[in-house]
Amino acid sequence: MPLRVLVISNLDSARPFGQFLRPFHLGRGLARQGHEVANVGVDCSSAAFGPTWSTGTKSLGRLTRLASMALREFHPDVVYAHELRPASAALLRPGGPPVVVDLHSLPSVEWRGYVGRESGRTAALYRLAGARAGLSERLIAHRADRVICAGANVRDRFTELYRQRVPTEVIVNGVEHELLTAPPAAESPYDGEPGDGHAVTTLPGAVTPSNDRARHFLEAVAEHLDGRGPQVTLHVLGADGPNGRSRIRFHGFQPDLWPWIDHADVCMLPYPPEAALCGGPRNKLLESLARGRAVVTTEEGTRGLEEVAGWPGVHVVGDHPASFADALLLATGRGGRGLEERREKMLARLEWDVLATDLVHIGRGFLFSIGCIQAMRCHTNTCPTGVTTQNRWLQSARRSRGRLRARQQLQPDPDHR
Repeated sequence: MPLRVLVISNLDSARPFGQFLRPFHLGRGLARQGHEVANVGVDCSSAAFGPTWSTGTKSLGRLTRLASMALREFHPDVVYAHELRPASAALLRPGGPPVVVDLHSLPSVEWRGYVGRESGRTAALYRLAGARAGLSERLIAHRADRVICAGANVRDRFTELYRQRVPTEVIVNGVEHELLTAPPAAESPYDGEPGDGHAVTTLPGAVTPSNDRARHFLEAVAEHLDGRGPQVTLHVLGADGPNGRSRIRFHGFQPDLWPWIDHADVCMLPYPPEAALCGGPRNKLLESLARGRAVVTTEEGTRGLEEVAGWPGVHVVGDHPASFADALLLATGRGGRGLEERREKMLARLEWDVLATDLVHIGRGFLFSIGCIQAMRCHTNTCPTGVTTQNRWLQSARRSRGRLRARQQLQPDPDHR
């Protein structure tokens, strides 16, 4: 039974990284499996696998209006909302189909963590951002029908903060099939670049506290590399900056990351403890592993996929820039041959299309839990149970029944000891 899924997200085709990746790849994976998928986002021009509505901005009001329009015109079985603002847009509208919210991270926890390291106006702004994020998370905890988390740590913290008011599942981040199977890029972007070896990382130009701290950490690493051989050049993609230093080169936004990863001697995840996130595995880590490259990372860089710390070719070092610099010198020139054997394992577990199947099971399972009997009369308002009805009166009855069953599923078994 194909599902009709409306994806509401911050998807922005002009910025194909960060919050673009998860809703795009999961949505495309659903479409490849024969499900009908529509998108509401900032710029959905790249989502050519179904109807789209583009807001042109991250305004909550605009997003809410277009989400309502999409619900009326597309008649979805399930709404998939990625991150806080899209989730608020889906949940603030009364009635409607079941809403599954996907949280890559818990921003309220992250903002509170940043407050302790700042002072004055910056700390006040972070505190305000944390309070706003907390309000959205409470809305999700009270109104969402299911919550998906990108990591077990996100799920555990969410249920701890909000007392597991809503059932939660875990679907980690993934990688593209092409990224796992494509041959190495023919041309090297490092031709003509200075240095005996090349290490690369991606720090998107939209400055966030986490990426900002990673950049400062990398600058400290460069200082520890000065005067030592071999000469390793640190390449930063996604951000602009001065290229006067011989050790750090900024290359701005790069539409194709594969050649930079394929021809690098080592990939870096330079995240100190103060750049920690309450989220799932970092896409940077998954992309590097998928291409079989050597990796130098702090412990924060492996967050959500800690098992890779024991893989050959993955160097997890302490949080001091000097230790990171030493590991770069050691790893440069060795390549990532030891990671090749892990590609097949990643293909089986972490390919986006495989993860999209998990999303289908979650959505379909929820429809069954609130009374779907597969009468095959979806979108007609003649379904005997009214699970996907667009009739407002039937919607209110269905949502009440669904929440009651969800709460019953969360109640402890009195006979269990």
